[in-house]
Amino acid sequence: MNIPRVRPATQADLPAVERLLLDAGLITAGVPAHIEDFLVVEEEGRIIASAGLEHYGPQALLRSVTVAPAYRDRGFARLLVSRLLDEAAGRHVRDVYLFTTTAPQYFRRFGFERIPREDVAGAVRASEEYGECCAGAETMMLRLRPEADAGAGAADDWRSTEAQR
Repeated sequence: MNIPRVRPATQADLPAVERLLLDAGLITAGVPAHIEDFLVVEEEGRIIASAGLEHYGPQALLRSVTVAPAYRDRGFARLLVSRLLDEAAGRHVRDVYLFTTTAPQYFRRFGFERIPREDVAGAVRASEEYGECCAGAETMMLRLRPEADAGAGAADDWRSTEAQR
């Protein structure tokens, strides 16, 4: 038995990631253009979880967080989200947005808060996911840094929020 491993996605992973998303009822718009911004969890050659982080200057879009049903409740989603938020902080991203119809409570554990859809940054509005996302999706944002050039301590804010929950 192989131990599941997290790794960056490649173009070769695109069909498996899209199938995982479709099976979970998630949209695939924009995934082909951003597949290399995804992380996947792989076990025995099979993609069992994915999450992506599209970068738009000081903003980013967290998307496509899903885990195959047989592998849920093992911490894979948390691992992927944590790694992507660490990456965003390291790249001096100020705001991370997401759209969800099923998991707003889950993302609140990381410090995401509901915002009006019209408050999404213009660069993120240009994403394919924003254009395709269903009207009923909750729009959420996590501010990683009060300012684009905030000190290193601001990058840890989301971690302390997640640890408290």
